[in-house]
Amino acid sequence: SEELNISIPEYTVVGIPHEGFFAHRWYIGCDDRVDGADIAKRIDQHLRVLNDDYATERDSALKEVFLEVLPEHRFIEFMELKGKLGSQHKFPRVLKGKMLEDWVSFLANKNI
Repeated sequence: SEELNISIPEYTVVGIPHEGFFAHRWYIGCDDRVDGADIAKRIDQHLRVLNDDYATERDSALKEVFLEVLPEHRFIEFMELKGKLGSQHKFPRVLKGKMLEDWVSFLANKNI
C-alpha cells in the first residue's frame, strides 16, 4: 500500500480449489480507487520474494491469485454481525471453515 500511496486497513485471504489445483482469493478493504489486478500482481510478487515456500507453491499447486477490492466498512459490518466489533477483535487474515462460510454468505447477501 505504501508503494501505491493507498490505505489497506483490512484484508483476508482464502485458499480455494481452482482447475484441479488451488488458488488464493484475497479480499482487501480499501476506500481508495485502485487497480485490483495490479495489487494482486504486487502481492504475488512480494510473497514470492519473502517466502521461498510460497514461490515453490506458485510454480506447482497454487495456480492463480484473485483479488476483490471491497469498501473497508464491509469488513467492519461483518465483524459487527459476528458480535466481534472493537479493538479486542481483529478480522482474520486467513479465512476457513465456518467463518469462511459466513463471509461468503455475507458478501452474497450484499450482492458482492
